[in-house]
Amino acid sequence: MGRGELCYNRGGENVTGGSSQWRWVYAWTRMVSEKVTASHEFFDHTSELGLRVRASSFAELLAEAARGLGKLMLRGRPPSSTGRWRALEVNATDREALLVDWLNELIFHAEVERWVPVEIEIVTASDTMLSARARGVAVDEAPALVKAATHHGLFVRQVGEGGEVEAEVVLDV
Repeated sequence: MGRGELCYNRGGENVTGGSSQWRWVYAWTRMVSEKVTASHEFFDHTSELGLRVRASSFAELLAEAARGLGKLMLRGRPPSSTGRWRALEVNATDREALLVDWLNELIFHAEVERWVPVEIEIVTASDTMLSARARGVAVDEAPALVKAATHHGLFVRQVGEGGEVEAEVVLDV
């Protein structure tokens, strides 16, 4: 964690302290296997914000990226989902495009429907298709914090021998 960054674990415990206006760094983790803990963090990128995600599988990476985006859009507000589960589906040409399109789908729901998904379950995922269900938080105002996920600096790659996956995507803020 860098200087001036605020880091939280999933329980909300302040791990490192400090702040940097609205650009927080979160390491909101969830144990998904004995090998890898899914995690995400934000990093500064010229006039934008980067999201770095690591997980035990591509499906879990997509879920963790969604949780990170939701946490960012709620600006630190505790995520307590309400209402029914919603089905979400996204198709794309490859893994990288699927990650970007998935995040943009979630941004659309936040801006248009004033609903920020925070509980994500991946039903099925491949390199080109994602079927998920989500529960979220209704917000009074559209978050308007993230305009879009971009292809700039985008990558999704396998790391290690256990099938772990990591990704970076730049968010236009």
